[in-house]
Amino acid sequence: MKHILVLFVIAAAAPASAAPFALDYRATDASCIDGSRFSDEVSAKLGFVPWDPIAKARIRVRVERDGEQFTGTFRNADGSAKIVEGKTCAEVTASLVVTVATAVDSVPKAPKAVAPASSPPAPPVHVGDGLIPVTFRSIEGSRLTISVQKASGIAVASNGTAAAAAYFDNLCTSPCTAGLQQGRNYLTFVDPDTSSFGGGPFVIDRPTTITLQHKSRHGTRVGLVVGGAAATGVGLLAMSAGGTGGSVGGALLLSTGLAAMLATLYVHDTFTTTQSP
Repeated sequence: MKHILVLFVIAAAAPASAAPFALDYRATDASCIDGSRFSDEVSAKLGFVPWDPIAKARIRVRVERDGEQFTGTFRNADGSAKIVEGKTCAEVTASLVVTVATAVDSVPKAPKAVAPASSPPAPPVHVGDGLIPVTFRSIEGSRLTISVQKASGIAVASNGTAAAAAYFDNLCTSPCTAGLQQGRNYLTFVDPDTSSFGGGPFVIDRPTTITLQHKSRHGTRVGLVVGGAAATGVGLLAMSAGGTGGSVGGALLLSTGLAAMLATLYVHDTFTTTQSP
């Protein structure tokens, strides 16, 4: 499998709002994103960077966990506030990103400079003859790496063992528009910042938009760790009790528990996708 990763360094433009904001963000749970990631997601959704740590106007965001429930609190510089609740921290912070971006964007904007008449317009996206334009975007504003399968094959060893292989090539980094062949295309979506991975077959017959939303699998990982730890503990007790049955059963529980805990390394966050029209 071959992937070509291209990193773009984008110079942040001057804030478009009349005055910048300072961000006071705090999340107590380890599953939550940090303040830097939160501010970046707000900036990505706005299209400019509204933050200045020494600004007088301050936006306060708090995310706390209470059992299986997460509560997010937003307090604007003008004193208005909003409370958001959800089952995961990712769900709450995604909603808070939209809330903060909306609040910042509602501030009166400074007049925009008029481009010189000689400045040429931006060239249209050209996807090539015979290809259908497909637009990819993330609800959270994440920069996702989009790849498309270019080839696949199956090899059979002399002992009859079969191995399948697929070749994926980078298509673009969201938000973006790229050209795909008409028919069924196998796509993958990767967010290197959160180690999220997803993908599958998509039938492309007309120009379309594929919208992706981050889906946390934190609960699955916690379940595997808790279940694996319990099986390991019971297995050790059974082995220490002695006897043939206890040793065999304990060893089986021990190996099952360890396998379950190791499986968390392969349970990554993923995405839900919506294709329209």
